[in-house]
Amino acid sequence: MDRRVGFAAPSEESALGELMAPFGLGWPDAVTELLVLRAGRENAPVAAARLDEWQAGRFYLPVICAAAAGGGGFGGALLREILHNPWRCARQKEPLPRPAFEITTVARGAARGFYAKHGFTPCAFARVPEPFREQCDGCPQAAVCDSQPMVYEAGG
Repeated sequence: MDRRVGFAAPSEESALGELMAPFGLGWPDAVTELLVLRAGRENAPVAAARLDEWQAGRFYLPVICAAAAGGGGFGGALLREILHNPWRCARQKEPLPRPAFEITTVARGAARGFYAKHGFTPCAFARVPEPFREQCDGCPQAAVCDSQPMVYEAGG
């Protein structure tokens, strides 16, 4: 199956909304800030993520989701692209020589296994950038969500 990664187009907002709705996810800014994996003859979005560089070499992944969650391979394919070059995936120029970097996220429930499979390890909420550190405080789903901050670290 042909797969392509790029940033979302404004015309994909509805399709991306349908992709993320089953997970209770959305995006805070313009849809064009989402990194999208497209597949098939229709070149349709099958996975989406948002990655932000909040300090030099420190990235935060607030959202990633994929169609056919739980084994379709789309989410993993998009995450591998992010891990390969987070600067490009965050619309930044890759520094040369390439420095060490880290990507943090907050895994919800079963997503821990997905992130662990790709090299993320549990960490403290203090590693997560503000204001995302407190995102679980007072959340009515906190007990069932079982969130865990996680980090991926790579050398230069």
